[in-house]
Amino acid sequence: MNNYNYEPKPKHLDTDEANIQAITMVASQDWFQIIGCMVDETSSVDVNYTQLILWQIWNSSRQSVSVFNRNKQWYKDKSKETFIDQRQSRSGQEIAEVNSDYMVLQGKTWNALYDKYKAINEASEKLYIQLFDMHPKDRKIVKKSQGKMRTLNDLTPEEVQRVNQMNDQMFGY
Repeated sequence: MNNYNYEPKPKHLDTDEANIQAITMVASQDWFQIIGCMVDETSSVDVNYTQLILWQIWNSSRQSVSVFNRNKQWYKDKSKETFIDQRQSRSGQEIAEVNSDYMVLQGKTWNALYDKYKAINEASEKLYIQLFDMHPKDRKIVKKSQGKMRTLNDLTPEEVQRVNQMNDQMFGY
């Protein structure tokens, strides 16, 4: 019947047409501009430290898009199944219609969320590529060095004194 073999049923959303409209309106905003306001491109430090948050937005919205896509399809498939099973019965027609309306609202809400997070994902990806000249999935996480480094504890008293003097001079206090 379908290629979606996932259970259990997606989380129930308290929703209605007004919720769907509100989410759809937000989905159509200029997310590139909204997310872009988080970073000052004239500051290399800000651009550098914004990389992680942009990657997190991209990664989180990518995962949300995947879940919302499955959820909206789940309700669409279930609605089709209940239409075949329940709509043809002679009794309980009202129950079948209420059930169908519920599933349509759920599916439309998940679809609106899907559209919104897809827009966020695409905008964060575009901004990431613009700022860092790479796709967010290609981001490499810097790993802590496994090498042995000398610390103040390893220095001689003369070396520690030189480090202290140099540090005092650099900071001016």
